[in-house]
Amino acid sequence: MLFESRPDFYVTSSLYIPKGIDKPAPAILYCSGHSALGYRSPVYQHVIINLVKKGFIVFAFDPVGQGERIQYYDPNTGQSRMGGPTREHSYPSVQLLLAGTNLVNYMVWDGIRALDYLATRPEVDINRIGVTGRSGGGTQAAYLGAVDDRVKAAAIENYLTSFARLYESKGPQDAEQNLTHGILKGIDHADLLIARLPKASLLIATTNDFFSIQGARETFEQVSTLAKLYPFAQDKLFMVEDDAGHASTRKNREALYAFFQSQLELPGPVTDLEITVPAAAELRVCASGQVSTSTPSENLFSLNKKHASTIQPTFPKHPLSLPDVSFIKELVGFNQPLDTVNNVFTGRVARKGYVIEKYFTYSSGGYLIPYLYFKPELPNGKALIYVHPEGKESMALPGSELERMVQSGYAVFCPDLIGIGEMGPGSYKGDAYIDGVSYNMCFMGLQINKTVVGLRSSDIVALRQVITRAFLFDDIYAISVDELASPLLHAALFDEAIKGVLTIGDFATYSTLVNTEYYDSRHAFSLVPNVLLYYDLPILTRAIAPRKYAHLDGKGAGPAILAKIKGFSAK
Repeated sequence: MLFESRPDFYVTSSLYIPKGIDKPAPAILYCSGHSALGYRSPVYQHVIINLVKKGFIVFAFDPVGQGERIQYYDPNTGQSRMGGPTREHSYPSVQLLLAGTNLVNYMVWDGIRALDYLATRPEVDINRIGVTGRSGGGTQAAYLGAVDDRVKAAAIENYLTSFARLYESKGPQDAEQNLTHGILKGIDHADLLIARLPKASLLIATTNDFFSIQGARETFEQVSTLAKLYPFAQDKLFMVEDDAGHASTRKNREALYAFFQSQLELPGPVTDLEITVPAAAELRVCASGQVSTSTPSENLFSLNKKHASTIQPTFPKHPLSLPDVSFIKELVGFNQPLDTVNNVFTGRVARKGYVIEKYFTYSSGGYLIPYLYFKPELPNGKALIYVHPEGKESMALPGSELERMVQSGYAVFCPDLIGIGEMGPGSYKGDAYIDGVSYNMCFMGLQINKTVVGLRSSDIVALRQVITRAFLFDDIYAISVDELASPLLHAALFDEAIKGVLTIGDFATYSTLVNTEYYDSRHAFSLVPNVLLYYDLPILTRAIAPRKYAHLDGKGAGPAILAKIKGFSAK
């Protein structure tokens, strides 16, 4: 069946009703994990049908981006253009977050509306409602159990651990598993169970899961200690574990059946039955197999685009709608670099008309900022900071546009900002690695209010301080290429010692990203959550006035770049 969780935003689902029901029965909402098939996955069907055979009504639905709700469906291939559920979740999340919402909001609301539907069915005893799911379905089950009081019993499988243990092992997961500023506000996995007390919860784990078993045990112990202080909660928290990887096991399934039988008052045998699983085609809801090609409907992109069009950006505490710099620093998670300069020289390369000196300094976060100093033989007393997404080494090739600047007398400083070149992510990619960009790195920062924009802008300001104090330059200008426009403009806003800014190439505003269905993944690192509630990048180009700003569309335009910089520095 189809139901609308929002106007024209359809959820595909199936209601399983045991034969012979003659009075309202307990019902379980089944949340699917990261399967392209959604709830039609044989692993999930096995549990669903076992529950039905034990007398439970089960309502299963497709999460957004899965099953018949693929958001980036390609009719020619019958697959997602993104390549799978985690990418279907994470790719649109950048756009959602820019406009002040997130995927958690959409997925949890789908579940709440599914519970609303169950409440309308005469076969359902609304006082005996359970929710369960495994992996990504465990995430949804944990959220729903925490926020909807109708959930009497929640069984959460292969998900609950702790963020500390998760980051020590697998790292941050895809979009819906990360709350905006969640860790900063003290929210951990344990809190999703604490919010349920004194209602019943079952934590289902496996010892070799990538969701750390140590974290699962510690979380269970933490919540158990607190549950002892709650009246009637002492016998409502349970845990079962088995030796396996990220998988369903017979032992854990039978513990799940027993938990629901006890907590939803439907006793019976707990034996895990062998099941003939229906083919996915038998469970098809839409004629074409996809909402997007079966009925006129909204998707995440279209809903968010409409939402963004209603936003009227405002700057708190500023009557003229000009940037409140301290507020923007807080929004992007900017840390002011230390006043002291620790500059380390590591070597020199001689070139015709100039030398390249190699250095590193330290960021406000304590990590290194390696950089190259292109030192002209005949200096004109002016310095340029040049930030490039391919890193400093790409700028050191003989014959580059940068070389022309140095030979014209400009001292040029090229850093590797965090995430670039020598400061790149190493081997870490995460489960949402799209076109060479690790979205998971954005989501880690999302949890603690540390954006890549904030970190990179702080790196630029730290380098500017080094240029002033260690190399004694006063006339300092800055150039960015493509997606590095965002951190450079923020750095110029935060640091008035940068006297002019030139952005080159693909300068995508936040509004452009929200209004472009298939945006360039390189701009994911430009993410600042909630930013469009307050400002967009063009206002930063005006806010640095009376300092100069210019933009060039093309790359490789050495003479044009040089002309702009000469115009900036003209007396």
